[in-house]
Amino acid sequence: MGQKQRKRTHVGNQHSLDFLTRACHTAVSLWQD
Repeated sequence: MGQKQRKRTHVGNQHSLDFLTRACHTAVSLWQD
């Protein structure tokens, strides 16, 4: 049960990381513009 919860948390972190990466790319694009 604990292992399943840990995996779910990892997926959540991965989603947040992807969001941060996308936000950073957008910020850099706006900054260079």
